[in-house]
Parts: sequence; structure tokens; C-alpha cells
Amino acid sequence: MMRDRGIDVLVNECLINPVLAMGSVFVAYVCSFLAYLYLEFTKPAYNETGSFTPVAMAFAFLLGLQMCNVFPVPIKSGVSTLFVAMTICIGGWYRCIRMFNRRFMLEDGTRRKVRNMHYI
Repeated sequence: MMRDRGIDVLVNECLINPVLAMGSVFVAYVCSFLAYLYLEFTKPAYNETGSFTPVAMAFAFLLGLQMCNVFPVPIKSGVSTLFVAMTICIGGWYRCIRMFNRRFMLEDGTRRKVRNMHYI
């Protein structure tokens, strides 16, 4: 695939997943920081000594990470599908156009009337 289509498609594919993963980790850190700020400014009764702060921060981190990891899954699959389709389509694009024109176009450039398309 690298020889035929070039390395840029593979580089794009390899860059998308780490970028989305780092975005999820960033959101998790922000959630953990917001949990810390909440516990410091509100001073709840269950955290008077501050012993519950690491547990709440870890829970907020995991919650933010898992919630944010749900959203990039369709993006990752769509990007992977797009790049695979681009690599397949680049090589056979002109062949597909010629085959379409042979099947559905008449000599004068008008479309052929097709009754049933089950033979395609």
C-alpha cells in the first residue's frame, strides 16, 4: 500500500488516533482539576481532613476519560474508512468511470434506460 498509494495516507491514519487519545486525556485532566477545585472551595463535610480528595480526583479523571473516549470512536472509524476508500479509489477511479460509461451511457452521450439494475 505504501508503494502504490504513497506514505501520506498512512501517516494521516497513524496521526488521527493519538491526537484523539491525547484530547481525551486532556479532558480527563481538566475534570480532575475541576473536582479538586470543587472540593477545595466548597469544603464538604465528608472531606474536612482532605483525605477524600485523591479518591474524588481519580474518580473524576476516570469518568472524564471514559466519557470522552466514547465520542471519538465514530470519528476514528469514519476516518479509517475514508482513508481506506481513498487508497482504493485513487488506483481504480478512472477504471470505475470507464466501466460506468460503458454500461450506462450511449454513444451520443445520453443515458441508457435501465429497467432493472440487479446485474450491476
